[in-house]
Amino acid sequence: MGAQNWTAAFRDEFRRRRGYDLLRYLPAITGRVVDSFEVSERFLWDLRQTAQELVIEKHAEHLKGWDAGMGSGCPSSLTT
Repeated sequence: MGAQNWTAAFRDEFRRRRGYDLLRYLPAITGRVVDSFEVSERFLWDLRQTAQELVIEKHAEHLKGWDAGMGSGCPSSLTT
């Protein structure tokens, strides 16, 4: 998780997709345990899953559409 994955809307997107606010769990990003190891790991999974979904929806899908319009053939990594 880095600056390239964090936007002004990320917190709201996380809440909408995962059903809880990420703020109290942010120390887990630095390796700290929040509540328990299992809870911290679950949060990190949810965080990565949300970032992955957003990258696909907000970037990769747009690149596929743009590339299809250009007719140059999209790399296989963007077609899955």
